[in-house]
Amino acid sequence: MSNITKQASLQNNVIIHGTKNHGIKKHGTKNILHLAAMFSLKLIVTAIVVLTFLLFSYSSFAEQVNTTVIKSYDNTQAVNAVNNEDSANKTTTTSSLNRTRDEVTKQKIKQAREQSSDFNSVNLSVKKSLKTSLIRFYEDNFVIYDGYAQLIEDSDGDSYYQTFSVTFDADLIYVNPYDQAVVYAELYLSGNGGPWLHYYSTDSFVIHGESTDDAFEVVSTLEQGFNSNHYDVLIDLYVQGNPNIMTTYSSDDSNSLYALPLESSDYDPEYVEYVEIYSDGYYSETYIQAGSNSLIGILTMVALLLFRQFKRAS
Repeated sequence: MSNITKQASLQNNVIIHGTKNHGIKKHGTKNILHLAAMFSLKLIVTAIVVLTFLLFSYSSFAEQVNTTVIKSYDNTQAVNAVNNEDSANKTTTTSSLNRTRDEVTKQKIKQAREQSSDFNSVNLSVKKSLKTSLIRFYEDNFVIYDGYAQLIEDSDGDSYYQTFSVTFDADLIYVNPYDQAVVYAELYLSGNGGPWLHYYSTDSFVIHGESTDDAFEVVSTLEQGFNSNHYDVLIDLYVQGNPNIMTTYSSDDSNSLYALPLESSDYDPEYVEYVEIYSDGYYSETYIQAGSNSLIGILTMVALLLFRQFKRAS
């Protein structure tokens, strides 16, 4: 074989060998991309499993910790308040709604009996002065003319509210239109047809005949322990010094007090906004709605981020 032929054959071998090396390099790059894709996929699956576990654990924990907290205050005109103080500055915190309506009424009757026994020990002259200072009213003299609820604050926009108000107008009927009575109310919540649970006692206030100017409002914020649910409201009206319920107004009387969509603030955080800016100047905005499904929102956001990383790696 001539030198020219040998040289051509040698160049041919170099070209073939170079092509093989290039093929190996491509094959190695594919392997790296495949491994990166598999790693990203495993990461996504792991994140989904972990966050799903956290979701169920969170729900179970929320159900097991039966601590409920409501903050309420009277928001009525100062002229109707007996103590003439600014009612809006007096916020009452109610924790652990474990007193039912029956328990509250029985407690009032028990306290009245104890006070009655104490009253019997008072001398006769004091008894007469106390009796003449009281105007006797009966159940038939009272009615709640109107009652309604207003939904106020929903931070995460899921149509379940953490703050709401209840307004009612109690009237005196069948008596002198200029008569007045000192009354107060007990408010109850019932979740999905459950028992009536006490959540607030109003201050004493004055009602004047059938006037519409003595309507009373209570503003409440559910702060802890209320999952997204529908709640009914019941109002019991009492005359100061009498343990008997004068009149009752509830979701049976007004649809406005029926099936209120409520949840506590620990289920109702604000929106979480995630913004990603791309190198080419374009950007996308992803809004994750939190609330009772906050972990689902986090899960969705993490899965979206990992999926984008997976696409970039591929």
